[in-house]
Amino acid sequence: MPEGGWPVIVFVRGSAFHEQNVTDYSNYFVRIAEQGYVVAALKYRHSDIAPFPVQMQDCKTAVRFMRKNAERFHCNKDRIALWGDSSGGHTVLMAGFTGNRAPDTDAYAEESAEVNAIVDWHGPTDFAKMNFYPSSQNHSDPQCPEGVVIGGGDVLEHPDLSAPASPMTYLSADMPTPSTLIMHGGRDQLVPFNQSCRLYATLKALGKDVFIFSSITPAMPVTDSVALAHCVWCSIGFPIVCDLLRCAVDLLIAVLLRCVTRGNQLFLTIFGLCWSWFCDLWCKKDGFRHADAFQCLQGFASCFVMPDLRGMGLCCRFISCCRSASGSPVGVPRGG
Repeated sequence: MPEGGWPVIVFVRGSAFHEQNVTDYSNYFVRIAEQGYVVAALKYRHSDIAPFPVQMQDCKTAVRFMRKNAERFHCNKDRIALWGDSSGGHTVLMAGFTGNRAPDTDAYAEESAEVNAIVDWHGPTDFAKMNFYPSSQNHSDPQCPEGVVIGGGDVLEHPDLSAPASPMTYLSADMPTPSTLIMHGGRDQLVPFNQSCRLYATLKALGKDVFIFSSITPAMPVTDSVALAHCVWCSIGFPIVCDLLRCAVDLLIAVLLRCVTRGNQLFLTIFGLCWSWFCDLWCKKDGFRHADAFQCLQGFASCFVMPDLRGMGLCCRFISCCRSASGSPVGVPRGG
């Protein structure tokens, strides 16, 4: 056990805000625990019995519960991260962005709800904007997941209800925000990819620590080589290059890889393993600076070989880096 106890990940499983089946993510929790984390799987009060903000309040309560019982669970109360997918991604963003601020709860109020990092897997970020982009679902109807969670109202007709339930509402330059990793498929048919793009652009504009990773580049063919090209380009790391140029480079590298390998899956897998290993060495040599740690893409190999893991190793490395680079127990970690 590391000095001070194991770091904690509070994981919120997505459910369209309805009742969760937490146990069907047990394989994910085991994979995360193997990386050296205590996993606290949250089952929140769902939207069929209680509307927003109880979901994010339950998430804050889980963070405080783990802090209060840190000795019991052999965990480090100063190293806590949030991780969620879909509606769970929304919940962890809400809880992480607001911390000890409202909407809050009095449960375990003697403990802090602040966290070191947030991992958001394709979570909704702005309810009112969801219907303006391609999706297989109507996101404004009172019976849609977003409508139910705000109390059964039309999302577009009730901005007084939808705005407070949107993570984007709680962002400002003067308020600290935990380092955030966003992962979202470019062809998501349910939660529009634009939801993550807008969150990333806003956090960047506010000078926050944020990284985005998409398994495929939007509007590109769904091929292994495109995914690999995107990983290579991200790990090289040129954040000032515009997305359009990056997409062009993605496509160029993908075409070259296809030509050289003729789509050979074995070669692509070996290349991914080697690239991940090389970048991991580079990251360690550079002292675990959080930007470098993210861009080393450790865990890319597991994501590439076993897609069901969905980049789990990458997320663990990101969280690990945030807690290693943090100059204080909570707040926004800063790299060297």
